[in-house]
Amino acid sequence: MQNIDQFELRQGDRDETAVETLQENVAKIRTQRQAQPQFEVEQALAIALVNYSNALRNAKKLGQALAAVQESVSIWRFMHETWPQEVEANLASTLRIFCVRLGEVGRDEEAVKAAEESIRLYRSLRKAKPEAFGRSLAITLMIYSNSLSRSKKIEDALQAIEEKQSAPADGIYAKAVMIQSCLLAEVHRTSDALTSIAEARSILCSLDEKVAKGLIWRPIWLAATGRNEEMAVSSSRRATGRENSSRN
Repeated sequence: MQNIDQFELRQGDRDETAVETLQENVAKIRTQRQAQPQFEVEQALAIALVNYSNALRNAKKLGQALAAVQESVSIWRFMHETWPQEVEANLASTLRIFCVRLGEVGRDEEAVKAAEESIRLYRSLRKAKPEAFGRSLAITLMIYSNSLSRSKKIEDALQAIEEKQSAPADGIYAKAVMIQSCLLAEVHRTSDALTSIAEARSILCSLDEKVAKGLIWRPIWLAATGRNEEMAVSSSRRATGRENSSRN
């Protein structure tokens, strides 16, 4: 059983050749589907449509990218009625991609709904297999928070990003804390925002994962609280981090 999570984060080629190749693949599977509709063919088409959507998005064809992943969601939903256990993870993951595509074309309210459906599925999956789906749920909650923020639902966005049950101290968690910091600042909770970004910075430093990313927001919050000397030091560290990265 293939899983969409294996495909969605893969960087596709950004040229027209990739789009044409995946388009041909989708057309081929459609033909197979008409002649022999079955689980394997439906699954192959749904996955091919996600890959096609990714390629279209990389080619800046956002409308077509949205249409492709929307069709994939429809297929997974149809399959979920007959094979719920077999396809639930793929439906959840494709809904998450659908949410992102909706946001890319400014349809934020629909993006929120798609994310909410994905979160419901991931919460159910996580209860059965917490180690397998905890990370996917965390990523989806971050995307959900971003969608809520774009929809001006800041308090709801905060609630989503603060859901950290058994959150792993890794790069994904650190990014979530950074987003939380931005949201806190938007509701004028500057002190909490500083605490939040400090936590993210600490995690990133301990993991040795591009420390500059953890430092990038800190000068903003220091300036907001009038701590200009600390802001200068933080900005200097950020510049040093970039310099060291370029040398490496």
